[in-house]
Amino acid sequence: MGSKPVMTRKGFYFWEQRVTAFLRKNNLDTFSREDEDSEGEFSWRACECCGSRLGGTRYNVVGYDHKREEIVGPWSICTDCLFYNEYGHIGDGYMVGIGDDAERYSKAAHLTLRLIRRGWERTEHKHPGPAWNTLVDIWSKNGRALRIVLDRDYDTVVHVEKVKQRDE
Repeated sequence: MGSKPVMTRKGFYFWEQRVTAFLRKNNLDTFSREDEDSEGEFSWRACECCGSRLGGTRYNVVGYDHKREEIVGPWSICTDCLFYNEYGHIGDGYMVGIGDDAERYSKAAHLTLRLIRRGWERTEHKHPGPAWNTLVDIWSKNGRALRIVLDRDYDTVVHVEKVKQRDE
């Protein structure tokens, strides 16, 4: 009997969004281990980067806040976040199970990451979208809004359109 992947494509999509949101919230481009010689410590506490509650090794990391122009941290993060920060993927073992290779992500994930990095906020998530197999995200920034329709697996951007921002 084959083993199931630890993370699905949909799970990876959301995990990657949480990591990117952590970096944006803390004005970081990257982070590094506080003590390179440390082997980390086992913990059941949630990873401060991705929020994973799985038990595992946690590493203390720091980063350079480019807005405040100072070193910030430390944060306690999991091995996956540390590996992803260093290499841009979470390892071939996971990625094979997800069905993507480490260098290729879905167009929907790329679009989402570009929006997050450019300061857009997801303000609404509708499940299901206009058809039974679609999802709708509304993204806002500076009084502008985008409506993005995705397929249920988050692989394909079905439709993108500008919409009027609701008065708040």
